[in-house]
Amino acid sequence: MTSPIYYKLRFCYLDSNNPFKITEIVKDFDSGEPIKDRINAFQEFIEFENWINYLDEISRNKLFHFDKTIDYPDEFIESYDRNKNELGLTVYFVYKQDIEDNKKGDELCIHGINQDPLVCWDNLYWEYEIYLEYSLSTFSMEKEIMIYHPEERDFEKETILETPFDWKEDETFQIDEHHGEGSIYNYPTSKDEDLKKNKKEEIGETVYEEEGIENDFPIQIDENYIMNIIKKGEGQLIEFKPSLVYNFTHKKETISVQQIVAKTICSFLNSHGGLLLIGIRDANTSFNDLDQILGLDSDLSLSDKKDPKDWFRLKFDDLFNRFIGIEHINKVFGDFVSCSNGKTIYAIQVKRSEVPVYLKKYDFNNQKNTSHFYVRASASTHEITDLEKQKIYIDSRFGQRNN
Repeated sequence: MTSPIYYKLRFCYLDSNNPFKITEIVKDFDSGEPIKDRINAFQEFIEFENWINYLDEISRNKLFHFDKTIDYPDEFIESYDRNKNELGLTVYFVYKQDIEDNKKGDELCIHGINQDPLVCWDNLYWEYEIYLEYSLSTFSMEKEIMIYHPEERDFEKETILETPFDWKEDETFQIDEHHGEGSIYNYPTSKDEDLKKNKKEEIGETVYEEEGIENDFPIQIDENYIMNIIKKGEGQLIEFKPSLVYNFTHKKETISVQQIVAKTICSFLNSHGGLLLIGIRDANTSFNDLDQILGLDSDLSLSDKKDPKDWFRLKFDDLFNRFIGIEHINKVFGDFVSCSNGKTIYAIQVKRSEVPVYLKKYDFNNQKNTSHFYVRASASTHEITDLEKQKIYIDSRFGQRNN
């Protein structure tokens, strides 16, 4: 039996390098097995969503909303008004044939960024009806939600196929007769608002102030500061590494260790800046806070009777120039911090860059230099390899600063 629907992912956004252009990326998922196409569409959605979430709030908003500082021509505003409902990252199911009131080619949104997920409920309902009518496999992805019908003054369970939207089991959703049948609203509780407030405060904590690194670079760091950071652990702005060049497995200096350090610095430059502490044990170890400070003894043992700290600084400069480029060194400040357990660590402060920064590697198989683009996620470093996604991130993160 021919599949009655397939799935489509559309990413439509305002190009920050060309403020009068709306860019659209469309991917179809049509293997003939709808549930597999659905899964693949949402996997792709989540990948795109991750790249968008790497951006700061201002850059994210400029993907989908007018820049009020720009005087747009009338024809562009008319185009925007025609397409504004498409702006965002959205998953649709698409009819491959006429079914009741829907025609072949009709697209129904079931989930999206900049598309209120609750507005998609009616389409999710009809999507599930198609799966039932045509006996399509659902891979047991059914999800029950509670809907309140004002006219009937009663709650009713409705079944849909699961989406990334968090349909919490303890929440109900009300059909709003003022916005048309099928539109629904989720009324957040005070608990939800408290959670959002606490999260916002946590992000803005002074453990490593994002504003401080922007405005007062470099900041003063001492042992008390370090201990406070160790208690909090690694995060989007914080990373620990046990050494700069010393490989604890091979008991010697290796390029691979230096490359790991360089990746972190590169990701900080391309994101929100950050603080890299060299000489700190892995955050997953069970040592107490002070014992987590490993120190630089292993690195400094390689100095070969030269002044150990001068040798270390030269090693860092060489690492930075080799993998990142000396032209970005003004965004980085490193200094030694002495601790009460007799250990010394190296604190590297990184300010966010105004231009994209690429990590340089040598491909020994093909005997050529290669460039790699890294960004910082919640507590780890990620490479964006897909050129399409890389362009989206760069246009949004850096392009808006040049407008």
